Amino acid sequence: MAADDPTIPTTAYVPVPPSDKDDEEHKDEGGPSKTNTRGGYLDLSAGPRGSSPKGTGKRKRQPQIPAKTHVRPSQDVPTEIQEYPSQWIRESNDKCRPDGDLLLRRVDTIGDLLEPYPVVWDQLRLDLQALILYGINYEDALGWLGDDRLVHTCFHQGPLLEMLLRMMFWNELDATPWSKYVPRRYFIAARATLDTLLESNLQPGLWGPLEPVLDEPLYDDTETPDHDDLADQNWTLDGDDHDDYEGDDDLLDQSPPKAKRR
Repeated sequence: MAADDPTIPTTAYVPVPPSDKDDEEHKDEGGPSKTNTRGGYLDLSAGPRGSSPKGTGKRKRQPQIPAKTHVRPSQDVPTEIQEYPSQWIRESNDKCRPDGDLLLRRVDTIGDLLEPYPVVWDQLRLDLQALILYGINYEDALGWLGDDRLVHTCFHQGPLLEMLLRMMFWNELDATPWSKYVPRRYFIAARATLDTLLESNLQPGLWGPLEPVLDEPLYDDTETPDHDDLADQNWTLDGDDHDDYEGDDDLLDQSPPKAKRR
């Protein structure tokens, strides 16, 4: 072969640069030139041909799902929030019950205590529940809450704030006598918690009236009358029946006497 013949003179290889015509053909095809000068870098960041340039932008944030709301009928919701009772004692400074102080009762032991009464624990008002857990009996707790007296010192701060924000939202501060003895700092903390709930489109639970107590407690074990009592209740002595008995006596009197034995 000619390349193996040493007599043939050789020259250094000089690369031929691409012609302008080839570049124009590549440009006409719509793609970048496939040739790169020495030391250049291939751009790998570009997407495939035909892809939209918007595909390299930031992903849009998915819309957040709104929180669940506990919406009540609009006619029951007050238009304004009551921040303080109308007869509030501004100089009151009695602290609530410290969180470290234990309660006398637990929720799982309340069933026997409320058994004589037609009430359900979960439906009792929060202040009534708190007093019962504090150690006050059901009827005595109702008396405490109905009187004009200081009561919030028996409550821990967490339950107290929940009571206040419910009364503030439903405008029930004036209907709860003990609320006027609560210091200002607890109202401020309760209002901040209430604003957080409303910003989350949530509403606090209701603050209704206290449950009434019946004059006589109801017991599950009802006495059943004895057999003799049922017999006495079924025994009647009407006038017509009495006349029939008298008629039978007359027939016995009219019967002929028995003959004497000889």
